[in-house]
Amino acid sequence: MDFDGGAGVDTVDYSGSTAGVNVNIRLGAGTAGTGGEAEGSILTGIETVIGSAFNDVLSAGPYTTATGVRLEGGSGDDIYSIGMGYTPTIIEQAGGGNDEVRVSVINPSGTILAANVERLTYVGTGAFTGYGN
Repeated sequence: MDFDGGAGVDTVDYSGSTAGVNVNIRLGAGTAGTGGEAEGSILTGIETVIGSAFNDVLSAGPYTTATGVRLEGGSGDDIYSIGMGYTPTIIEQAGGGNDEVRVSVINPSGTILAANVERLTYVGTGAFTGYGN
């Protein structure tokens, strides 16, 4: 199933998926999801993704301008992969698995680990400043 958000703030919800999902929301670009109910889905113009109860990979980027991006994990061990230009809101459940934020490009104000996310990993090059919760 394809999702085209168009104007406004749009959400795709995989909380009912029977397996973990891997999705990347890129401002203005359609990207294919894999796993569970995301398998083969093309997401275009979506600002918010809600993950499953399983181990998800929820990604944002890379694009240089984006506001209102929100990634929400479930109870699995989730990975949030953040690319250039994004400072998304990450929502993770208390006790919702062993979760990780991976950043590849430095946000000028630094990267702050979201509440209930256990690990912050820098996968880029150069100096990096990160803050725990």
